[in-house]
Parts: sequence; structure tokens; C-alpha cells
Amino acid sequence: ITEVNYHVVYLRGQVEVDEGDPSLAGLIHGPFYSWFEDKGKDQRRGIISGVRDILQASETHGPFDGVYGFSSGAAMAVLASTIA
Repeated sequence: ITEVNYHVVYLRGQVEVDEGDPSLAGLIHGPFYSWFEDKGKDQRRGIISGVRDILQASETHGPFDGVYGFSSGAAMAVLASTIA
């Protein structure tokens, strides 16, 4: 998918993390972002805030024909799509 044929909107998680997936070391350079806080922290507020941001982006930049995400982005896309 390229922006030549499609209008692509990229969203990123709200939490900046020190490093990405170790298997991608050297392939992708940061900064890296996640939709979820570090393990052990209360995730509810961050998840609700993230879903709210996705829905707002949909209102601002949509309508969209599709949504995709990877890892935590995919989880957030599913959560937002169940509300939309």
C-alpha cells in the first residue's frame, strides 16, 4: 500500500518506548511508540485514551475503507472498530 494510490493516515501509540521489537534491531530506527504502558501499570486509562484518539482521527480524517495495525496497533484498531 503506497500513498501514490491511496490516502494513508498513520497513527502512533501515545507511549514512547526505548526500543522496538528485538528481532527488528538494525532494520528500523526509533523513536518507537506503543499503545500500552509498561507491564505492571494500570492499562485502562491508556487504552481508553488511545481508542478515543483513534475515533477522533477517524472523525477528522475519515471516512476510511479499512484499518490495519500491527501488534498493539492491531489490538487498538479492533477495540476502536467495535465502538465506531
